[in-house]
Amino acid sequence: MFVGATTKGRGLFAGIAALSALLISLIHGAVYSQDTLPSSPSRTGILVLDVTPPDAILTLDGEKIGPVGNFRKELSAGPHEIEISADGYEPTKQKVTIVAGETFRIPLRLAAIPPPPSPAPEKATLVLEVTPPSAILRIDGKPVGRANGYRQELSAGSQLVEILASGYRPSRMTMSLTAGETRPVRLKLARIAPPKPLQPGRNAVGSAYGDSGAETAWQRRSPQYENHRAGPATAGV
Repeated sequence: MFVGATTKGRGLFAGIAALSALLISLIHGAVYSQDTLPSSPSRTGILVLDVTPPDAILTLDGEKIGPVGNFRKELSAGPHEIEISADGYEPTKQKVTIVAGETFRIPLRLAAIPPPPSPAPEKATLVLEVTPPSAILRIDGKPVGRANGYRQELSAGSQLVEILASGYRPSRMTMSLTAGETRPVRLKLARIAPPKPLQPGRNAVGSAYGDSGAETAWQRRSPQYENHRAGPATAGV
């Protein structure tokens, strides 16, 4: 009876030992499998922006981030949209694709917006050098003053310029002035020839009835000529 009980106890002990060994093996296998399994792949990448001007504003995937200077951020792998803008520069928008586990660096230089063109000048400058210096200037019929040394801005287009001086023939010209130009004009007025004096030997009769002073048939038939030959009437006594 005692011997059977001992044998039975030994069998129970052996079973417990076998079970323990199995549990240890399972635990060891689980730990080993965890150590040997490959780690899960990265699902993010890094975006780095190098932008000029550095105070440009960044909008990422529709969300306004702020000044883009020294921007570096981890983003999910895949496509993203960036938009960069700054006062005085043309904005830029583009799509980038972030690769998992990699750093994507983008250098960007915004193009400056050129200033608007200056408005075309609407004035022209007229410069006059006139002889004689006493000549008077009129523009479009309005007296201006001395012509010589004149230098003024005038409206572009056609202008009637008149220059006059006593004893000289006047000058009148229509000038077409182009906006922005300076038009120098040098002008010398022509003198008016004085009237010719009477030649010696001419008399009143010659002046009135002919240049030669000689009598003509027409003069002899003229009552005025007869009165002239009769002389002044004398008063009676």
